[in-house]
Amino acid sequence: MREWRRLGFVAALVTVWCFGCSDPSPCDGVDCNDDDACTADICDPTTGECSNVLVIECDDDNVCTENLCNPENQECEYPPLPSRPFTGCDFGGAAGLCAEGECQAACEVHDPCVERDCYVGMCSPEDGECEYTLVEVGTPCADGGGHCCPDGRCFAAGLICRDTP
Repeated sequence: MREWRRLGFVAALVTVWCFGCSDPSPCDGVDCNDDDACTADICDPTTGECSNVLVIECDDDNVCTENLCNPENQECEYPPLPSRPFTGCDFGGAAGLCAEGECQAACEVHDPCVERDCYVGMCSPEDGECEYTLVEVGTPCADGGGHCCPDGRCFAAGLICRDTP
């Protein structure tokens, strides 16, 4: 601590040394409380930085649920993940999607196939993707105004399909 004292007519700077005193901790006055009873609020004594370490681990081994600790009662909760956007999961070795907190066959949760002229779509249980196959040549188009050709295009009524390279 330094202080100024008047010594007669001369002002002098007097330095007071404190033996056994320590520097203030970087954590002095630092509030690390995150108001979450599921975490330990820690101040690093060398840096003064806060960390809030989870002390209650919640995991139900279900990829279709969130693993949460309720800070009000310090109990684990496992609400289902939202169905959209889709969260993938393993459905017995096949593609699955999370729905209502459970892994279900991807094709049962979401059919990725969209209607196309001259094609029939079928959801593949292995990967949950749509596989399209051509319909039989001459099949009426969805709009009813033409027919399907071998190349998958819809030709207007009365026109003949031409070969495509």
